[in-house]
Amino acid sequence: MQPTTDVNYHPPLIRNDPARIAVIVLAVLAVAAAITWLGPILKPLLTAVFLFFVARSAERYLSRHGWPPWLAYLTLFFAALIAATLITLYAYGEAATFRQQWPAYQQRITARLPGWANNVMGSWEDLFQVSSRDVIGYVFAHGVGIVEFMLLTFFYLLFMILGAQKTPARVRRAFPGERSEAILRIADEISRSIEQFIRVKTIVSLGMGASAAILMYLFGLKQWLLWGFLFFALNYITYIGSIAACVPPILLAFVDLPNIAGAIVLSILIVANRILWIDYVEIKLSGQHLNLSSVLLFVWLAYWGWVWGVLGLILAYPMLASLKLALEHFESTRKWAILMGDD
Repeated sequence: MQPTTDVNYHPPLIRNDPARIAVIVLAVLAVAAAITWLGPILKPLLTAVFLFFVARSAERYLSRHGWPPWLAYLTLFFAALIAATLITLYAYGEAATFRQQWPAYQQRITARLPGWANNVMGSWEDLFQVSSRDVIGYVFAHGVGIVEFMLLTFFYLLFMILGAQKTPARVRRAFPGERSEAILRIADEISRSIEQFIRVKTIVSLGMGASAAILMYLFGLKQWLLWGFLFFALNYITYIGSIAACVPPILLAFVDLPNIAGAIVLSILIVANRILWIDYVEIKLSGQHLNLSSVLLFVWLAYWGWVWGVLGLILAYPMLASLKLALEHFESTRKWAILMGDD
């Protein structure tokens, strides 16, 4: 049979192969089921991977200033432990203070809202009547799972740090020749991409949290330091976190500040501060716009948030960026990386 010479003929872009489509759908469902089922194992593992890149970036900085690697990692461990303890104690103290101040807030809300809204607020009152006994009971009820997660994450992270120096040699022995160099090059680019993401996120989170805290302090908003820390912590959840961090201080501004005009001005400044740091400074520090489809990123965040909660939202973007970067390095999968982009 002679090939067609019709200039108007175009081959189909996608093969109509039901078997192939069925295999892809089954593979996606199998991966999703495996992730859901293996959550207790994968969550501490991926958390350890995330923390490994955080620790390695800080270790490289200290090593450039003459610190031995073992001393750098040991210092980072104790610094993280002390910081986590102080943050936990501070957050608990602020939560207890807010609970004590809630009756005064409720009176102000009642005075400013119409009658039908006060009936709705009455149904929310029980949300803030949480005693120390309730908190302790919750901690004990979930204590075993929390300790198990922390121990698994710690040991995963410890073994990653101890084995990091030996990994390139093992890859070269397992895949001799150009193949090993290609694998190491892909791994190095993924590593640098995640480290850049963490570095930029940390700088932007610190700047946005500090500037927001200063604004709230100048306007006289209570718990300004807590809300500033909230901006810092939630910004690690790409896009969604920084938006969610704006909600509590804006709502409390209309309750805590003496006049509505001040609350409106502070709300505008908080939103403008978020736009400045996220839509300008973060993009400038990154060197380029986040080249990921907004729709894909939203679906990805929604899935991981549904499966793993807040932890999934934090890990979602690094995982998606790493997947796209890996797909770009192979000719057979580069088209999928292009489809994932925002260009």
